[in-house]
Amino acid sequence: MIHLSQLNIIHPLASLSKGFDLQRESLLRFYAIKWQHYLFLVTQHLDEESHRVESYLHPSTLAPLIKKVEEILIYDQLEAIYTEVKTLLHNEKYSDLALLFKLVARVPNVTVKSKNIVEDHFCLMGIEAIRRIGKTVINVKNPKLYVETILDNHIEFFKLVRCFLNNDQHFIAALNK
Repeated sequence: MIHLSQLNIIHPLASLSKGFDLQRESLLRFYAIKWQHYLFLVTQHLDEESHRVESYLHPSTLAPLIKKVEEILIYDQLEAIYTEVKTLLHNEKYSDLALLFKLVARVPNVTVKSKNIVEDHFCLMGIEAIRRIGKTVINVKNPKLYVETILDNHIEFFKLVRCFLNNDQHFIAALNK
């Protein structure tokens, strides 16, 4: 007797997903709709795939299938996602950034570049803030303003990490640089 778990059904399922041109559809959705809605659709699609496996297939098929769907809907869209991270930071939409990080974190080793983008953004914000007050600090000899500016940037970055990025250790370490 052959059990469903003994059949190699992952490849046909992945091919079926690609057969419906999931990749092209995901790219079109990413650019045609607001990215927040795209994130919702990706999450919904992953939930639907999980439900299909639970209802019709052997549980051993879930992990490879979800991995394939994540590859198509998230990994293949990384350049657009990285661009969106920069836009969200620029517009200070930190709660949206948290949603994006939550989705991207599903795919191993992809958050590193996003984290570097966030870290670089806050570094540049700090440099810009110090540059803006630089002449004032030198001319007026006001070191208190210099320290307050650095602290304000540190506090803003810390709030982002604490409130929106789940106290991620990478960002906590970046605060100490």
